[in-house]
Amino acid sequence: MRVFKNLAIIKQEDAFVLNEFQQGKVWAGLLSAEARSLYFGDLASAYTRKKQWINGASFFLSSGAAASIIGKSPPWVPLTLAITSALSMAYAMAVSLDRRIATMAKLHSA
Repeated sequence: MRVFKNLAIIKQEDAFVLNEFQQGKVWAGLLSAEARSLYFGDLASAYTRKKQWINGASFFLSSGAAASIIGKSPPWVPLTLAITSALSMAYAMAVSLDRRIATMAKLHSA
């Protein structure tokens, strides 16, 4: 048995063994890495859901079905819905949800 004082690694029968402190550090690192992975996975799915809602609302509001539904409404309703659709798409582009989703997915899988 040989002890490396600066590395605190004990060699036993051609196998390196970590001491208890090092084992604790490894386990703590693994647990924190798992927590970070789950956190970024949740963020990626939340951003994806937000993007899907924005896209779905924008497609519906810009479709002919929405136009026929709101055609008989007061004149301010179509204008309000068009502005809402434009603002939601501008928000999605301004905060670059696609880039955020890709980044969070990469961090989740790393």
